Amino acid sequence: MTSSWLPDFFPDNKYREARLAELYTDTQLILKEAKSTYDNFIQLLKVVNKEIAEVYKKANLTIPPVTDRDIFEGKKNLLKVNTTNTVISISSIVLDVVGVAAVGYLAPAATIMLVEAGVLAAETAATVLVSVLGMELLTVGGLLGGIFGVLIVGGTIVAVTFGIKALADWKARTQLRKGIYDMGQLRIKTKVALDRSKILCDSLASVKTTCQTLTKRLKGNDKFSDKDIQNLIKDAINPEIIKMENITEESTKQELERLDTERNSWTKEDQEGKDIISTESIPVFLNIAVGDPENSIPITPEGLKLIEIKGPHHLYPGMITTNKQLWPFCKTDNEASVIVVAFDNNGNILNEYPAVAESSALDRLTEDNTFTLIGNADNQPILINF
Repeated sequence: MTSSWLPDFFPDNKYREARLAELYTDTQLILKEAKSTYDNFIQLLKVVNKEIAEVYKKANLTIPPVTDRDIFEGKKNLLKVNTTNTVISISSIVLDVVGVAAVGYLAPAATIMLVEAGVLAAETAATVLVSVLGMELLTVGGLLGGIFGVLIVGGTIVAVTFGIKALADWKARTQLRKGIYDMGQLRIKTKVALDRSKILCDSLASVKTTCQTLTKRLKGNDKFSDKDIQNLIKDAINPEIIKMENITEESTKQELERLDTERNSWTKEDQEGKDIISTESIPVFLNIAVGDPENSIPITPEGLKLIEIKGPHHLYPGMITTNKQLWPFCKTDNEASVIVVAFDNNGNILNEYPAVAESSALDRLTEDNTFTLIGNADNQPILINF
């Protein structure tokens, strides 16, 4: 993309921009894997609950109760919605060993899935996720708050930049440093939650194997007391619990630092933004690739046609915010007349906004709360201020 930075004074802003996008992508991949792990956990849990009940039935013992636990235990008020989607049913024997807190490691994945199910707004999800991960609340208008909604809905950030007229380069440097630090912390915390949730799955798999072995032995007329069964299940889980305890933010940070070293990441300022307090509301532009326009676009409004602009990063025209998708069109009978169409996440048209196709439009950023499309015949990247 064409950089807005003044290279003579702030030559490293382009590296800061790239580092922020890199950390964003890492975090996005972690959350994607967390969702898969969550699905695996739920399926394993159903099997394990049945296996435990079968063991106790074969042993002629009272089946232990199944306990309902909310993944957002103690933080349910943050969701601002009433939902049972975050409640899991788990055998009390397993819960007694792994502990109630362990269930909370599923919270990042559960947050994303609530958004995808339409239960939770992405803006609310951002606050929920940083809270359950033990981070400070997002600053409204701050850089991390500005891009978090895109992370929640799964958009792929190609680049991050700011309005040229609205933000001096030294301020951009400060905001990028803050964004890099915050996103770096988010990467660490989501990775810890992912790795611990994987071990939760391993724990369930171990219990499943133990129960299947017990069932076979009970069929062979072996005798087991309630205490015997509890101890065997505990023995199956304990090695995994030790592994879980060894996963810390420090060990995860070191693991991610090795990744950064292997791929030669620009990390010289990863800690520079630690003490920066972001309180300024600033225009943040995100170049977001969302796939093949022909497959992704919800609907083509009558009288319009999609503008296909391919910039140096092979950008697609779709832009995703926390609760809408923005697509640039032009009139079929007047290609110079640019219209940005806003769709909700179900593909319904929300509104149409007149746009301009000259870079000089930067002079009029957000003055009338409209969306400004910036591009030209030279196939410059599309930037939409939202």
